Amino acid sequence: MTTRRFALLVILAVVLFIFLGAAGVYLLVARAGVPTPNPPESGLLPAVTQMETATEAVELSTPTGALPTQPGSALPTAGFTVTSVLPSPTSTTAPPTSTVTSTPPPGLCSQLDLRFLSATSTITRWRLENRGGQPMVISRIETTWPTSNDAIFNAFLDGKVIWSGEDLVPPTILTTWFGGEADRQLQGVMSLEFFFGTQAASSGYDLRVRFSNGCEVAAAR
Repeated sequence: MTTRRFALLVILAVVLFIFLGAAGVYLLVARAGVPTPNPPESGLLPAVTQMETATEAVELSTPTGALPTQPGSALPTAGFTVTSVLPSPTSTTAPPTSTVTSTPPPGLCSQLDLRFLSATSTITRWRLENRGGQPMVISRIETTWPTSNDAIFNAFLDGKVIWSGEDLVPPTILTTWFGGEADRQLQGVMSLEFFFGTQAASSGYDLRVRFSNGCEVAAAR
C-alpha cells in the first residue's frame, strides 16, 4: 500500500508540474504582447484569395476614368499594368471620283456639217450647218493654218466677232470668247470666218469645232 501511494503521489506531482509549467509559459507570452493567432472572420478571404480576385477584376473590367486614346497604351492600376486591347484604326480609301462628261443625245451630232468655202484676200470662209432643231453653242475651235498667212487675229460667226486676239504660230486654239453665248449659237446654216495678217493661202487648213453638248465636227482643205 505504501508503494502504491508513493507512485500516485509522484504521478500527481508530475501532472501538477506540467500544468504549472504550461500556465507559466502562457503568462509570459501574454505579458510580452505577442498576439495569438485568430481564425479568419466570416466574410473575409485569405490574402492569396484576395489577390486572385483583384487580378480577375482588373482583367474583366477597365478602371473608371479616362480611357487611353491610342491603341496599345497602358492603363494605370494599383499594382498592375493592363495593356489596352482597343483595335487599331483602319484607314479607308475614298472611292475614286469619276469625271462627268457631256454625252449628246444619239444622232444629234450627225446633224452637223462643216465645209471649206473660200480664201479671199486675208479671210478664209467656212460653211457651218446645224440641221437639228436644237441650237448648239460653240465651246472650242482648233484650227491649223499655213504659216504664210503670217498671223490670225479674229474669228467671226455669221458676221459677229466671237474671238479677237493675235496668234503667230499654228495651231490656234480658241476657248476664250468675245461677246456672249448667244453670239456663238449655231442653228441652221452660218458662215465661220477667220481674219489673217496677209493674203490667205488657198489650202493648208485643218479646222475642228466643238460644242458645249459634246458634239464635234471637223473638216480640212
